[in-house]
Amino acid sequence: MSAPRKQKAERLWSPLFVFIIIMTLCCFMVGQGLNSGTSVYLDHMGQGATLAGVLAAVFSASAAVARIACGPVIDNVGRVVVMLGGALFLLVGTILPAFVSGTAVLAVCRVLQGIGFSAATTASATAASDVLPLSRLGEGIGYYMLSVTLGAALGPFTGIFLSNNFGFGTLFAIAM
Repeated sequence: MSAPRKQKAERLWSPLFVFIIIMTLCCFMVGQGLNSGTSVYLDHMGQGATLAGVLAAVFSASAAVARIACGPVIDNVGRVVVMLGGALFLLVGTILPAFVSGTAVLAVCRVLQGIGFSAATTASATAASDVLPLSRLGEGIGYYMLSVTLGAALGPFTGIFLSNNFGFGTLFAIAM
């Protein structure tokens, strides 16, 4: 009797999965970095912590509402289209404060950032589960979640570090 043959493991690291991992990491770093950096920015402008809290709530509420709407759009339009569209919203919401200032503009930017962050990250999670082989789904989702965790952990530090040491223009430029 011969020994059973080992099956070759299906490929986990496709170019598309690597793109999804990098995009997710960047979206979380930008989203969380802007959450922290915006608070420091508002403090520097002489605004109180209340406004920072309100703008953080605006971001969170926008993201929550957009996440509900994203599911059907992702299924109908496609994962990559929604990911890139979300990244574009996030980009516009990040660029705008470099050209226009004011509390109302910041509120609009936080809405755009929340929608973009939500669309991009919801679509990326769906796309990750689509491109991973079923036999390695748990392992692949673990790597995907590592990019989420690293982005969420490094984003606030990066936002505050850039704001305090290089200025808010640099924060927004790097976030872009």
